[in-house]
Amino acid sequence: MKLLIFDGNSILNRAYYAIRALSTRDGRPTNGIFGFLKLYHKYMNISKPDMVAVSFDLREKTFRHQMYADYKAQRKGMPEDLAAQMEPLKALLRAMNVTILEQAGYEADDIIGTVSRYCTAQGFECDIVSGDRDDFQLADPGVRILMPVTRAGASEMEIYDEAAIQEKFGLAPHQLIDVKSIQGDTSDNIKGVPGIGEKGALELIRRYGSLDGVYAHLEEIKPALRTKLENGRDSAYLSYELAKICREVPITLDPNALKVAEFNVSALIAQLEDLELQSIITLFELKEPERFEDRSGSAAGPPIIWIISSKTVSISSRLTAFTPPTRGRCSVFRTVKPCSVRLIKSIPTMPSPSTAWTLRASRILTVWWRPTWPIPAINTICPIF
Repeated sequence: MKLLIFDGNSILNRAYYAIRALSTRDGRPTNGIFGFLKLYHKYMNISKPDMVAVSFDLREKTFRHQMYADYKAQRKGMPEDLAAQMEPLKALLRAMNVTILEQAGYEADDIIGTVSRYCTAQGFECDIVSGDRDDFQLADPGVRILMPVTRAGASEMEIYDEAAIQEKFGLAPHQLIDVKSIQGDTSDNIKGVPGIGEKGALELIRRYGSLDGVYAHLEEIKPALRTKLENGRDSAYLSYELAKICREVPITLDPNALKVAEFNVSALIAQLEDLELQSIITLFELKEPERFEDRSGSAAGPPIIWIISSKTVSISSRLTAFTPPTRGRCSVFRTVKPCSVRLIKSIPTMPSPSTAWTLRASRILTVWWRPTWPIPAINTICPIF
């Protein structure tokens, strides 16, 4: 048995900043939701889990704020157009029959830590999808962190298990807590030991094994570094408690409730259509492919996509109608799946919708239209993610 759990805030936040502004006609933002659902689909196919859940932070303060009032104090609030996407996303997940895990007083990482510990105890595998390096401390036998990364504009994945953590840092996963207790974390306002950065913290923990080990051998450490450690002792031990993910959140976990289930298709389609996310409907195969009629009345097959050179015509995300030029080179594409296209033919003049060559193309701004002749108004602009 395998459970796949998503860090909901981390993945939504990543999607929000990765995708250009996307919204409904009445102005509701959807870029974060769109990107989250794309990544959800991708990692479900990669992991192929038996159970799935998404964890979220709540607005309430956590037990860490009780230990340290200035925890995350420097962070600005969530952008309004990102916050506006949180509840619609959760509604979509409910329609997908995906378990949402939240607990007042705890962060999403704590829930993930508790779930991964539960999986280990039950003999289950656990895959964690998160963009947060804090989750590296959770790598255990059977527990992996699947981290989305972007390279050269392309979305890729890094996998971290115990062996990968050891190779990258020269430490066991749990020792990363000790590193952070000395290094600190400016993003969470965790102070660590002032004056000691990641390199110095890694060297100390590699040599002495733990924060306790460092302070048990202060006499062996060079005077300048020793002074920093002596002055920062209280901060280091507080930072350790702040950096350590709680793996005992009081939540009930039922394998049957977590099992991957069929979508509530009608509710999901209604919500996606309301958010104007037609490409997600296609991605999740919620409807039979729509067929269009050409001018003669015969079935024309899947939609055709035109890619028009920027030298020929200017295309923007606000475009609502377009008449292609009668001159200049155009490239005709046919959809393979949402936001992935296959080149049919590049020609100097207007083509026939029936042409069908097969060269590959990728990561190009795409414009969808119905393959009637002459070409009508554009229906949708589909960004590549």
